[in-house]
Amino acid sequence: MDRVFGLVVIVALVSAVIVGTVLGHRYRVGPPVLLILLGGLLGLIPRFGDVRIDGEIVLLLFLPAILYWESLNTSFREIRKNARIIVFLSVALVIATAVAVSWTARALGMESHAAAVLGAVLSPTDAAAVAGLGKRQLPRRSLTVLRAESIVNDGTALVLFALTVHVAIGGAAVGPLDLVVRFVGSYVGGIVSGIVVGGLVTKVRRRLDAPLEEGALSLLTPFAAFLLAQSLHCSGVVAVGVSALMLTYYGPVVIRARSRLQSYAFWDIATFLINGSLWVFVGVQIPGALRGIAGVEGGLRHAVYIALAITGVVIGSRIFWGESTTLVIRLLDRRALQR
Repeated sequence: MDRVFGLVVIVALVSAVIVGTVLGHRYRVGPPVLLILLGGLLGLIPRFGDVRIDGEIVLLLFLPAILYWESLNTSFREIRKNARIIVFLSVALVIATAVAVSWTARALGMESHAAAVLGAVLSPTDAAAVAGLGKRQLPRRSLTVLRAESIVNDGTALVLFALTVHVAIGGAAVGPLDLVVRFVGSYVGGIVSGIVVGGLVTKVRRRLDAPLEEGALSLLTPFAAFLLAQSLHCSGVVAVGVSALMLTYYGPVVIRARSRLQSYAFWDIATFLINGSLWVFVGVQIPGALRGIAGVEGGLRHAVYIALAITGVVIGSRIFWGESTTLVIRLLDRRALQR
């Protein structure tokens, strides 16, 4: 991709993000839906359909930034109040959905290892997008649960994904006990990494009174937490969330108002563009994916059938688990808050 065309892609992406978001808010349609549609139109343009984004870039650059900003906008006290339901949704629901999707895919004829990987990929819900849609309609408690779930469920899904890919490429099968040990180790390591980075950043920012330097340190924080956890083979997603929650908790004391306003404005714009661009990129890939599917056995009709069946399983799993979780929480906790 030459430099001029690269600039054209950037301009087209940003324009699509702005147009899709404005139209979504104006006509009360979910912006992600419109962004995917706009991306699909871009994918029909010659050369745009060949644009690819490296998955490693998304994992190492975009994901930490998005999760860090979501965590900064989450109330630590509200998380403590709703810890039970958050754990149910972000850990148990993800595992249950992965199992349901994997079983369904195998029943529809997919190879078992591929079905397991698909289950891990589709198991986390994009709660951050749902929260963005419901900022004006959802109660604060619901928004907190959704945001906290989005922080943790990606960590759960990434652990599942790593394990399923390990087995799929020929690694040794993982037993239930080993799976539990890896899960716990990944989360504990991520929490410790986040506390270490968040604690160091908090101490430094307590002694700083320079908006530019504090903004640069804010930019460094999520990537430092992510890399530290990854180097220990732990959950970088959890580390990013914990480091941000520490700054959320101590921020009013250690971060000056002008520094907070400047860094928050940067993160707001940056994550808005990143989130929107990723949705557009999803749409850009659709025309090429449809052409590829049309050339395989079964064709587009069979692929649509499988997609609809698995989508129904994902939605049904979430509805069933959400209702079950509410019932269990009410049985275990009789406080008025949980009713």
